[in-house]
Amino acid sequence: MLITTNEPTDRADWHQAIVDEARMSGKVSELIRSAARRQIINEAALKNAIQPTEIELQVAADNFRRVNQLTTIAATSNWLAANFISIEDFEQILRDRLITAKLAHHLFADRVEQYFWQNSHEYSAATLYEIVLTDRYVAMELFYAIAEGDLNFTDVAQQYITDPELNRRGGYLGTLKRRQLHPAISAAVFAATPPQTIAPVTTDLGIHLIRVVEIVEPQLDETLSEQILMELFDLWLAQQLAGEDR
Repeated sequence: MLITTNEPTDRADWHQAIVDEARMSGKVSELIRSAARRQIINEAALKNAIQPTEIELQVAADNFRRVNQLTTIAATSNWLAANFISIEDFEQILRDRLITAKLAHHLFADRVEQYFWQNSHEYSAATLYEIVLTDRYVAMELFYAIAEGDLNFTDVAQQYITDPELNRRGGYLGTLKRRQLHPAISAAVFAATPPQTIAPVTTDLGIHLIRVVEIVEPQLDETLSEQILMELFDLWLAQQLAGEDR
């Protein structure tokens, strides 16, 4: 038996179909909160007389097209059509992004450095190798053998790691920030004196045998400044939303 559906035939039907889809997929609350965030930002921007200039809008548009490789007018038009975005919508998207960025700078640019120094440890990172085992006795035996020089961490990794790519890298995870690590692992890693293989750490994922190659202390460069700025802004926005919810 074939099941047929009646597709929406006009704009109003499509709008209703989209609303129905959002409701049925559990996205309505997310959309409502997104709309509330936009309203809070716009009201705060209006209160603080923050608006993007025409030059800023043009630069933002040029950057957007470059990042998305929209090198011709036709490519831009096709992208807009594929995403159901009008020229007016596109300009409003750019305007909203600029307002958000300018408001964040207006509210928090002068707080970034102080926040960084008060919380610099949160932005530390470590270069790590890891082997995850299931048997703590085996993990301890391997730890002592590596510590005494009887075994090499990379050789052990290639023997015990089953993931092909991670095995090929000898357990190399790269440089991870403190907040990316499990709290128990973070505490052990940042207490190490690199280069050092630390005693096995147990989490719900298994027994972690970790070699700490380097502790990377954070530097307040432009990238980190922008990250902290947006973290402060997101915290402020969450507080504003919480106030509206009450």
